[in-house]
Amino acid sequence: MSTTVLATAKPEIWETIPGARVLNIIEAFGLSGIDVAPQLARFGIEPSLKNDTPVPAQQAGAWLEYIVESFPRRGVGLQFARLHTLLDNGMVGYTILSSDTAGEALIQRIRFSPLLRPYFGMQLQLVDPDLAELVVLERDPPGLGRHAREFTMEQELATWVSTSQRALGPGHYLQAVYCAYPDPQLHERYQQVFGCPVQFEQPQSRVVFKREVLDRPLAHAHSEAHDICKAQCEALLAQMTGGRDTTTALRRLLLRRPRKLPDLQGAASGLAMSPRTLRRRLRDEGTSFTQVLRETRMLLARDYLRTTGVAVADIASLLGFADESSLSRAFRRVHQTTPRRFRAREVATA
Repeated sequence: MSTTVLATAKPEIWETIPGARVLNIIEAFGLSGIDVAPQLARFGIEPSLKNDTPVPAQQAGAWLEYIVESFPRRGVGLQFARLHTLLDNGMVGYTILSSDTAGEALIQRIRFSPLLRPYFGMQLQLVDPDLAELVVLERDPPGLGRHAREFTMEQELATWVSTSQRALGPGHYLQAVYCAYPDPQLHERYQQVFGCPVQFEQPQSRVVFKREVLDRPLAHAHSEAHDICKAQCEALLAQMTGGRDTTTALRRLLLRRPRKLPDLQGAASGLAMSPRTLRRRLRDEGTSFTQVLRETRMLLARDYLRTTGVAVADIASLLGFADESSLSRAFRRVHQTTPRRFRAREVATA
């Protein structure tokens, strides 16, 4: 029987990863009594990084390889998964959580994976009438050293399980787990986490589950919130291009805080850099703080108007405008029409 592929995100080479991932790793090691933060500086990573700080992926990978090899603690990847939640992924996490079903949530997770900049890709596929599976896709050659790869693979598999339990409720949803790394000799712990048979030294890492799980409703499904969040992710994904890492990080920061859009000083602080550095990096990428702020506001305004029935005055409040008139003036300058006329035109052509 042939396999049906529902969604695929190929492994990519990213220049940066979100600082949140580094901070989660530090916390996971901390639970084992090991402080790995002091090792950041020797790899050129700013110790005062924040969740939205873009961290050079190559340096982060080298740091991770060093600490996993230097401070071997079995099962730290499982600790990472326990600490990590979907909401750590910002707008992508909200999009996933507000999906109607588990299947839709998985497809959204794969669709917007470039915004999370993972080390691995993934694929959702149907293998027979009763079973489906999520497969970890690796680069060739691998983008991580052996120790970092094994840690990251372990946390990736465990994160899928913890995410399922948070979205669907407590329970064991997997039929089998296959790990493309050596047996860490934590059989009882793995059984507790995955709740099913686990095999190691496999050609690919993957989790197998019943197809009926894809149709299960999510506890926090919310169609209107989902449409808003999905539109914002689509807008950010469409503008995400290589070599524009500071611009992308700034947009992500703005999308996280649409009600309280920061000024240049606040944005620079949120990205763990000085205002001067932020201005210079944006200039090198052919843009400016004011331009990115204006573009992001207008992207969100269009998406709210196109995909929701939220009142224009409320949209103005959501985007930090003083009132509806302020939004209308800004919108007219960019689109040569008012928000109300834009919405009416979109509805008429839908």
